[in-house]
Amino acid sequence: MKHYKGMKKNCFYGLGVPFHLKKWLKVMKLCLFFMFVLHLGVSASGCAQQKVSLSMEDVTLEQVLKELKRQTGLRFFYSVEKVRNEQKKVVNIKNDVLEDALKNVLRGTGLTFTIMNDVVVIKDEILVALDSIKKEPVVVKGIVKDKAGLPLPGVTIVIKGTQVGCVSDIDGKFNFSVPEINNLVLQFSFVGMITKEVKVINNKPLDVELEEDVQSMDEVIVTGYFTKSKSAYTGSAVVVKAEELKRISPTNLFKALSAYEPSFQIVENKEVGADPNAVPEILIRGKSSFEGKSNQPLFIMDGYEISIEQVFDTDIERIKQVTILKDASATAIYGSRAANGVVVIETKMPEQGKLSVSYSFNATIEAPDLTDYDLLNASEKLQFEELAGVYKDPEGNVANQMKLDKLYEQRHKEVERGVNTYWLSQPLQTSFRHTHSLSLGGGNERSRYGVNLNYGANPGVMKGSTRDRFGISFTWTYNIANKFRIGNVLSVNQIKSEKTPYGEFSTYTKLNPYERAKDEKGRWIYLLSNGNPNPLVDAHLNSYDKTESTSYTNNFDIEWYIIEGLRLTGRFSYSFGNNDADKFISPKDSRYLQKANNEKGFYSSTSGRTNSMDGNLVLNFYHQWDRHMFTLVGGLNMQSNKMNSTYFSAQGFLNDNLTNLDFASQYEVNTKPSGKVEEDRLIGFFANASYAYDNRYMFDLSYRTDGSSKFGKKDRFAPFWSAGFAWNIHNEHFWGEQGWLTQAKIRSSLGYTGNVEFSPYQSQTMYIYDKDNIYMHGVGADIKALGNDNLKWQRKFSFNLGADLDFCEGRFSMSAELFREKTKDLLLDMSIPPSLGFATYTENIGEMENQGWELSLRTQILRNAKRDLYWSLSFGTSNSKNKITKISNALGKKNEENNQEETKKPVPLYEEGESTEALKAVPSLGIDPETGKEVFLKKDGTYTTVWDYRDKVVCGSTVPDFRGSVNSFLSFKGISLNFSLSFEYGAKTYNSTLAERVEGVDPNSNADRRVLKDRWKQPGDKTFFKNIALKEDVSNLTTRFVQDYNHLSIGSVSLGYDLKKNICKKIGLNGLRFSFNMSDIGRFSTVKEERGLSYPFSRQFTFSLSAQL
Repeated sequence: MKHYKGMKKNCFYGLGVPFHLKKWLKVMKLCLFFMFVLHLGVSASGCAQQKVSLSMEDVTLEQVLKELKRQTGLRFFYSVEKVRNEQKKVVNIKNDVLEDALKNVLRGTGLTFTIMNDVVVIKDEILVALDSIKKEPVVVKGIVKDKAGLPLPGVTIVIKGTQVGCVSDIDGKFNFSVPEINNLVLQFSFVGMITKEVKVINNKPLDVELEEDVQSMDEVIVTGYFTKSKSAYTGSAVVVKAEELKRISPTNLFKALSAYEPSFQIVENKEVGADPNAVPEILIRGKSSFEGKSNQPLFIMDGYEISIEQVFDTDIERIKQVTILKDASATAIYGSRAANGVVVIETKMPEQGKLSVSYSFNATIEAPDLTDYDLLNASEKLQFEELAGVYKDPEGNVANQMKLDKLYEQRHKEVERGVNTYWLSQPLQTSFRHTHSLSLGGGNERSRYGVNLNYGANPGVMKGSTRDRFGISFTWTYNIANKFRIGNVLSVNQIKSEKTPYGEFSTYTKLNPYERAKDEKGRWIYLLSNGNPNPLVDAHLNSYDKTESTSYTNNFDIEWYIIEGLRLTGRFSYSFGNNDADKFISPKDSRYLQKANNEKGFYSSTSGRTNSMDGNLVLNFYHQWDRHMFTLVGGLNMQSNKMNSTYFSAQGFLNDNLTNLDFASQYEVNTKPSGKVEEDRLIGFFANASYAYDNRYMFDLSYRTDGSSKFGKKDRFAPFWSAGFAWNIHNEHFWGEQGWLTQAKIRSSLGYTGNVEFSPYQSQTMYIYDKDNIYMHGVGADIKALGNDNLKWQRKFSFNLGADLDFCEGRFSMSAELFREKTKDLLLDMSIPPSLGFATYTENIGEMENQGWELSLRTQILRNAKRDLYWSLSFGTSNSKNKITKISNALGKKNEENNQEETKKPVPLYEEGESTEALKAVPSLGIDPETGKEVFLKKDGTYTTVWDYRDKVVCGSTVPDFRGSVNSFLSFKGISLNFSLSFEYGAKTYNSTLAERVEGVDPNSNADRRVLKDRWKQPGDKTFFKNIALKEDVSNLTTRFVQDYNHLSIGSVSLGYDLKKNICKKIGLNGLRFSFNMSDIGRFSTVKEERGLSYPFSRQFTFSLSAQL
């Protein structure tokens, strides 16, 4: 082969390739390598930028990663043990890039990730951090806690600007190596907490406190059967956390809820005032039924139905949060029990970790509030009696006149001696109430335990009245391989109550101030100068009225996680209790002065035994496919209630030291021992289906069929349903990225719910055996009550339209609601002639409409985490009005009878086109200046001085045009200052004080000070009241005493302080908080009337202490 010169240097031997191409080949190889590396980087970057959407509830981290794998098609590598044991999450991600989605999902887990090509590797952050450390490491350690001083496990701690860091352990502690860096700053982050930066100084151990970021957390709606994130919920619900409740009232749950949520209303009771034994009447969105109990909401605690009395006595320290469900979409799953809304109470459960102890103490000074009373003093009362002609004999009898003159001189002499008894203070006291709550708990990932003890001594402001409670509960949960969870709560509660021996408070408002309770020697005066007995003598006898009740409840539940997204839950509750009431009236009581010995004294005993069972079996299914989320809930609910009670009464006691039944001479006249048994059962089948697309459009359907033993065979079962829709407008693509708008949501619902709040056996005719009616070997029976086999279910159709807005991450939020309800087949006990042998008969008697609106505004004026400064304001207002649209003939007759018989005070009206709260009175033109008589306007337009019930007209409603509340919460460096105001505007009221205690008052009794003012005396006088000397009874219902009723109340003012953590640590505590709360401290009203006639109102001043060990 021929070779050219120089070829040896420029060619590869044996290949025939020119040597100058060798450099080009090397360049091409390098380019290919870099293109490959660049391809991998671009591929990883492209994978990281994929968009994903997640809306998942009650899932593990492993389930979330599987869903991400399905949406992206990428491969995920991770340690199964690390992700399977992660706690359940509520995950809401809307069209976010994969990289950001993974950061969100893994936050607080101690895990990080790397995306390489089509592979996502989940790694332990600690190992990654150690691999990145090149310098000589230094050790940083410390502990992370929440504001309450409890350790926070799973907090992510990283060097600012890097991914190097670790997570806190189960005790909130952390310990890891970091490079030696000048001005080292660590960043602490945790889901639901405000991220905090801490500078490391001289490698000293850190004690870090994180605060809850309420706005960053999507509230979870707890319905009792399932939970949902609020953003995906179609119903109307309000969630209130325990800490928010205790800011308003540390001891009264109902007062705190009514201040926080205006649609939750405590019906004002001007009679019972602050009686510790009076359970309030509760309404949600006003009245939609005739009977008081039929308007009461359903109360659910930890998935089980409880009574309002149990809620009334619940220790507020046990409560975690309260959810108020208001519309059909939220409540229909409870069917026949949910017509008036549902209050779902969730209690605290033991936390994972070492044994923790918390103790709370409340000491309350309660003082009577007598600002509504303005009575005559001794000299004024004597003047009133003179003007009223008390000391003038109407017939001119000389002997009688001399007696009256002597009586006047006797009383006048007492007044001159300075006698001016303030009788209102005699039955009252400033009481000291105290409550204690002790909780212990702990455990690990498998098993947790808890014990709670609570005690409350609650004496009232009337002497001798009290309501003491004691409770203990044991909680235990066990987790088996993350497949089964078993839980059991055993609780025992005891209530001891006693009524005041002083009787009605109104008795003391009528006693004359020139009378003395004791003579100069300190002995009781038994009869006053007007011949009436001294009530203080009776109050100091050995009479009593006591009640003691004890209940035992065991709640057992089990959860089975069958497969991913499918869970079966079973709950069973059994409770039984005893309720015993004993009443004794001393034979020395003034009511027995004219009685025979065998009729003196009185003793009665009532004994009740209750048993109830409540069982639920619920299947929950959840699945998400791409942007579609499906949730199905189905289940069965069964209830059984039984009550057995006995009663007897006896009389004829020798003295009040011998109170035992053995010392009674006979049963009470015309009575004999009696007893009754009541039993009812309910079964319900329910289902709920919800669908959400891309967290934009949400649909919800609920259906339930209930069967109740309270109805006859014809109508034993009834269906209930609801449908709801919600639209998250802020998630729409056309809306764009509006940073100032956090949420814009519209929702609507409609559906049917029901009501079965009436006594059992109303559909059945009941008989009573008569032992005096014995024939041969049989016992005769008489009809006790007539049954109505045609009773129908009371059903309510509801429509709700709502909107939720949130701006600038919670800086300002608004929620507005419109609702309309129509109730059919209203139930009412009808009075029937006694000649038939029974007094009442339950019947479906009409229809009613109820409509209104609600508005809630909240703003965070200050939110500065660095300065630890927060100030938020909330304003809420609502309105509801009802109207009767149809009544039966029987109800029409009853209404006519009420109008005729009761003419002194307003009575319930049941007229078509009118509200159940309407006031009806005869129109008044005032007092005729010439005659001093009241002039009335008849329906035909003519004037008359003769009152006629047929001239009554509706002159207003006791329901206000709107009611509401204003709350302020301010905190700065551990110091908090909060206050709450409530108001009502636009109502009407019939001022019975003017009618009965001013104009129509008995001159022999004390009176309101206005009795001496604005009275007609002679022709030409233009006055509001009639002549003081007019011998007439209390005026019949007249519009003269109907007044505008608007009021503003200062519900509570509280000041609190959280002791600094470093000080707490020195004294061996994790946290210590002090607070002082003042409740019901001021009330301003357009109406001056006496309130608390049976039991006075009060003001409370509470000191609270809460400590965690």
